[in-house]
Amino acid sequence: MRLRVILPAVIAVALVTGFLLFPRRPSPVAYVQGPNFPNRRQLQYLAVSGGTGIESIYLVKAYEYDPSKDLSGQPAVLAKIQRSLEKVTVPAGQLFDIVVVVRATAPGGIAVVRKEYLRVRLWGSSEGGTFESSSTDEMEHVLENSGYGTSQGYLRANVVFDNDGDRYLLSPGQLLCLEYLALDVVR
Repeated sequence: MRLRVILPAVIAVALVTGFLLFPRRPSPVAYVQGPNFPNRRQLQYLAVSGGTGIESIYLVKAYEYDPSKDLSGQPAVLAKIQRSLEKVTVPAGQLFDIVVVVRATAPGGIAVVRKEYLRVRLWGSSEGGTFESSSTDEMEHVLENSGYGTSQGYLRANVVFDNDGDRYLLSPGQLLCLEYLALDVVR
C-alpha cells in the first residue's frame, strides 16, 4: 500500500529533476534581414495600397509549397518579412526559397499588365558571399489578375527565388541580408 503512494511521488520528482538538470536545447536558428527601402522608414510596412510594389517577402520550406497559391497561413512558411529592414529567424539547416509577393498595375501607355512585363531584382549577401538575381517569367506565378484589359486592372504574383535551383541554406547564427529588392514593370 505504501509503495502505491510513494512510487508516483518518486516518479514525479525524478521527472522534474530530469527537466531541470537536462533542459531541452532550443533548435539552432539563422537570420534573414529584409532590404532597406529608402522611401520607407525603418520597420514601416512594405505593402502598397492600390499601386505597384512589393507586398511582402516569404521564406518558405523548399519543395513544400505551391508557388501559384497565396502563401498566407500556409504551413510551409518559415517567416514573413513585411517591413523595411525587418529581421526574422529561420531554422538553421532548413532548405528554403525566397518568395517575393508583388502587386502591379499597368503603367502609362500599357493597356494591360501581364507577368511578362514584370521583373523583380534581388541582391543579397551572407558569410558565403553575395548573389544577384533577376526574375524570369518561369519564376513568376500569378495569384490574382483583376480587371484584365482595363486601365484599373492589376495582378498579384509570387516571384520565387530558389538560388538557381540550389535553394538557400543557412548555418546556426548565420545572417542573410537581402540588400536590394526592386520591382520593374516594363514592356
